[in-house]
Amino acid sequence: MLKNIKNVLLYNSGGGLGDSLLMIPLIQWLKDYYQLSKIHYIQNGIQKHFETSLKDFDNGFVHTINFLPENYAFFKLTRIKNYSHFKFGKQMLETIGIKKFDLIIDGQTRVNNSLVLKSIPHKYFISPSCRFLLSKPKKFIYNSKHVCGRIFDYFEKTLNINVSIPTELNYIQEKYLDEASKLFKNHKKYIGFSITAGHPTREKEISLKTIVEVANYFSDKNFVPTFLIDEKYKEKINTIKTMVRNPYFPEHLAQSSLKNPLLVVAMGRKLHSAISINNGIMHMLGLAGTKTAIFFDENSDKFRPLNGNKSKIYSSSKNKETKDLTPKDIINFVNNFI
Repeated sequence: MLKNIKNVLLYNSGGGLGDSLLMIPLIQWLKDYYQLSKIHYIQNGIQKHFETSLKDFDNGFVHTINFLPENYAFFKLTRIKNYSHFKFGKQMLETIGIKKFDLIIDGQTRVNNSLVLKSIPHKYFISPSCRFLLSKPKKFIYNSKHVCGRIFDYFEKTLNINVSIPTELNYIQEKYLDEASKLFKNHKKYIGFSITAGHPTREKEISLKTIVEVANYFSDKNFVPTFLIDEKYKEKINTIKTMVRNPYFPEHLAQSSLKNPLLVVAMGRKLHSAISINNGIMHMLGLAGTKTAIFFDENSDKFRPLNGNKSKIYSSSKNKETKDLTPKDIINFVNNFI
């Protein structure tokens, strides 16, 4: 079962940068286990991250299929035009130049979407839809929730192996490591703060007033409050520079050509620890192996990093919402961890 795999297609229904970063441990494991030279990837939405901000990941190992319609495989029975999605499978293979995929991995759980992907010629098919009963070979896995963790569960049960998940980035180009080394001093202790939510409709940020007080608490303990924040957030940055003692914005000082998620991963390796909300940088810190306290404003089971004791998760499903957190709440949560 699941042997002689050379051509792999991975489907990601999420369109955000964090959705792509979340898949990297799975991509790394597939490469190593099956000795792949490349993997084909479908990213839903307009942004194709492995062609842009993640193009340097593993020297271009991920080949994005970029000629499909937006929202490919999002299939509704009542929309006649959606039936055209079924025809793209064979066209895809003709363009790539193969007869069928050895393995298709569907990263989502909508049955209709899975049926579109399953129509693409293949040898093996993995989908968490219907508890993996649409997969080939079929399995019934009840408790899996994490987007990538459930796929690893399937491999463990099907291959009868214990999977060691490569949660940290296996390879970063020297140019990113060198730039990070220039930005951080070995004799200083840096604590990272990732405080902005990339998705405009998701209110999951901690109040800036609270962040300022927490940053000053750690500054008084001889940490350097290090903010991983895009330069477009000018108002927040100005407030931090005015109100926080000894703030540091390393990415703002980096070479423009190197400002991308791989540099953030390299910088994450220089941090003593970090505090983050649920966002793309959280996944970069996970790939860096940074010890991180993460504040979720929803159930964390599906999207949390898979790096075990290097993450401590606060979930608002059992506590306060992140917008209502006080400095004391955060300090009590992170003390004795970071």
